[in-house]
Amino acid sequence: MTKSYTAGFTLVEMLSVIAITIMMGGLFYTTFIMNWQGMDNELTETQLWTEADTIAEDMTYYGRGGKQIEVSDPQHVTIIYPNTSQNVSYAITSTPTGGQLARVTANGQYVLSYDVSYPNTSFTLDSLNTLVVNLELQNTSLINSTPGNTQAITSFRILARDPTGVTGV
Repeated sequence: MTKSYTAGFTLVEMLSVIAITIMMGGLFYTTFIMNWQGMDNELTETQLWTEADTIAEDMTYYGRGGKQIEVSDPQHVTIIYPNTSQNVSYAITSTPTGGQLARVTANGQYVLSYDVSYPNTSFTLDSLNTLVVNLELQNTSLINSTPGNTQAITSFRILARDPTGVTGV
């Protein structure tokens, strides 16, 4: 008489497969998911620095072309062009998510950034009548929704053609 065995897995084999699967899942999570968050933060930071560069270029272009710069308060600056009504103003306004920076001309308003940190961004004039722009952009990444985890902070100066505001001959 021959004994017949049914094919199947033993309990030890099943537990071994489950343990290996759990270890591989843990490795997958730490390798891919955690690196994805880091990559997302880096992409967001790169986007903010690109936005800061664009703002600096825009304000420098209009600021250096103007004859005079007037700062009415820390959130408003006007660049005056002589013999024309084409003055350019920049305004920082508060929004529910932080703030925005907009360029205002006779043709309308153009928002340069929706990621401005309202209390930390300002316009001032130094003793040489040079416009000093303290700019802080802040954004939350797509995955990690902790406010303020990614930011770009910079400061730059703009000197108008006639820093005294007096027209020459």
